[in-house]
Amino acid sequence: MVSKKWQKKHTVIQHVALGLAWGLPLFWLSVDLTAWVKVALIIGTWVIVIPLGYYLNNLLAEKMVRVFKHEEEAVRGVVQRSLTKNYIRFSRRFVANETHFVIRDQGLTLVIEAYPLNLPIDDHIKPTDATKIEIRGLNKSNTDLAERISKLISQSADLRFSQV
Repeated sequence: MVSKKWQKKHTVIQHVALGLAWGLPLFWLSVDLTAWVKVALIIGTWVIVIPLGYYLNNLLAEKMVRVFKHEEEAVRGVVQRSLTKNYIRFSRRFVANETHFVIRDQGLTLVIEAYPLNLPIDDHIKPTDATKIEIRGLNKSNTDLAERISKLISQSADLRFSQV
């Protein structure tokens, strides 16, 4: 497996925090202040923006993501088995190159798609096949179920892929 745990994501918060973490120090450098004040403002910006962005990203997450370094069919089977085994009602749909597992009455959607870990440049670099799982539609009412599903998928994947 590539990532060791599920990562929570909210893309707007991530982009705003990144913009502030880069933009404010550049702004402080352009302002006519003494050198030690500029350094203090830059460090203060990073001390405030990075932890605040991390906290808000986890608090207001829209989705959870994990990448497995296995083929898409194997990961799809692991997800389907873990949902079925734990009596979680779902419906499966194929959309373009993705597989959507819609969790009924919860507003959650598990999206499974092929995810190359490196892109081929010439003939000497071959892409490594991997699969990305996203749990979309997180909100306060279904976060506990999403955490439970992520643990179930991780446990099933550990059992399935450790035998290979």
